[in-house]
Amino acid sequence: MSVNRTRVTRVLGTSVRYLTRAEYTARRRLDRIDRFPRTRVPGFEEAYAVRSGVQVGVRESRRVVGDHQLTGHDILAARSFPDVVAHGAYPVDIHNPRGTGRVLRRVPEGGFYDIPLRCLLPRGDRAAAGGGALRLRDARAHSSYRVMPVAMATGQAAGVCAALTVRHGHGSRGLPYRLVQRELLRQGARLRLGQAEGT
Repeated sequence: MSVNRTRVTRVLGTSVRYLTRAEYTARRRLDRIDRFPRTRVPGFEEAYAVRSGVQVGVRESRRVVGDHQLTGHDILAARSFPDVVAHGAYPVDIHNPRGTGRVLRRVPEGGFYDIPLRCLLPRGDRAAAGGGALRLRDARAHSSYRVMPVAMATGQAAGVCAALTVRHGHGSRGLPYRLVQRELLRQGARLRLGQAEGT
């Protein structure tokens, strides 16, 4: 049985002190979760925890401001962009940072949204491209965009952008997005081009 539990709130993800407290709190909660099925669920009297996450995961901390910022509206409208380098389809999933409760709104069934290359280019930096779990100013967008499949896809796109920037000898903003798309497709990325294009 897999249990997706424990949630520690009011933690500053850039502070060792706060992260240490979060680790301590989460481990104590794990002990209660481990005990619950043995004492309350028939047939689980001999159950025990086999493993847990190696450390707490931080949902949100600092944010990079890209040349383009996806919004919750872009996600829920399954918006397309000509410079798409990754897709996402995870729902807008906002957990109340003060405790219980959440908002869950889904992308239209069978749909997905595009993540444009411009989101990976940190504003004001001429050379860099960011990938992985990018941070967006729009909390609704970030709550969908932050998941691992999207982080892997944007990380791959950022790596491709960096390699092509070096190969072609100019900044990432001067790199035609079609070159990035072509290389992503060559590498086997799942990338659907030619959707109705937004701006």
